[in-house]
Amino acid sequence: MTGELSGSILQSVVSLAETATTLGIITINLLAVVVFAFYLLRDDDRLAGWIHTNFDTRETVFEEFLQAIDRDLSSIFFGNILNAIITGTIAVISYSVLNVFAPAGAAIPAAALVGSLAGAASLIPIVGMKIIYVPVGLYMAVRGVVTTGGESLWFVVLFAIVSVIVVDSIPDFLLRPYVSGKNVHIGSLMLAYILGPLFFGWYGLFLMPALLVVVVQFAVVVVPSLDLGSSSTPDSQPPLQRFSAAVTTEADSETAATSSTPAADDGSTDADESTTSESAADDESATES
Repeated sequence: MTGELSGSILQSVVSLAETATTLGIITINLLAVVVFAFYLLRDDDRLAGWIHTNFDTRETVFEEFLQAIDRDLSSIFFGNILNAIITGTIAVISYSVLNVFAPAGAAIPAAALVGSLAGAASLIPIVGMKIIYVPVGLYMAVRGVVTTGGESLWFVVLFAIVSVIVVDSIPDFLLRPYVSGKNVHIGSLMLAYILGPLFFGWYGLFLMPALLVVVVQFAVVVVPSLDLGSSSTPDSQPPLQRFSAAVTTEADSETAATSSTPAADDGSTDADESTTSESAADDESATES
């Protein structure tokens, strides 16, 4: 008995230590993410100014590319979080008001918690908050049949209608178009949210959409500027050759301008010498006379 008790205690201590280690790692990672996001949001203007100063990217394709990425990332991440907060607030208010009219024993369980979870679940593509209010509605229906013999099922139906129309559909149709990524295809964004955790772990939920935005904006902004399809005319050249030719032409023009300057100087010098000799001849003739 003593050996079994000691082994059980040791196993509990090991399990507790592993749990504490896991929680510590999660806390450190979360702290690092929060600190990185905070300083990136606070000092983004300074970072952009440093890039413009050292790389001279103003009014270039690179600047337009970075601005497009920043716009879409802000729209996707901040916009979706804002949408989740507003949706959760609407859900909490709606469910709390419904509980005022609920029959005895048929109220929504933990209405504020269900509303908050519904708002957080709106971040999940396609399924969204249905993963919350559908199980809750089924639980309420089973409870109503068991406890009241089905007399309170009308409240379950009312809960379902409010959840689908007020909590889910109205914010999704009216609010999400203003805060979601408008330049990113919703199907591609859904695949990014689904495949991200599979490829990169839990942080792939944020990394994969960011990579998707970079790829999409590269195709939209950078690729057209390469002018890859202009080789159909006989006189056209690939972009690098056209760039080299343009540089060579400028160099030749500068060389020609430099070489023409001494010639002009020589002409002015000869003119000055002839003028000086003519003046000397006039002085000699005046002296003889």
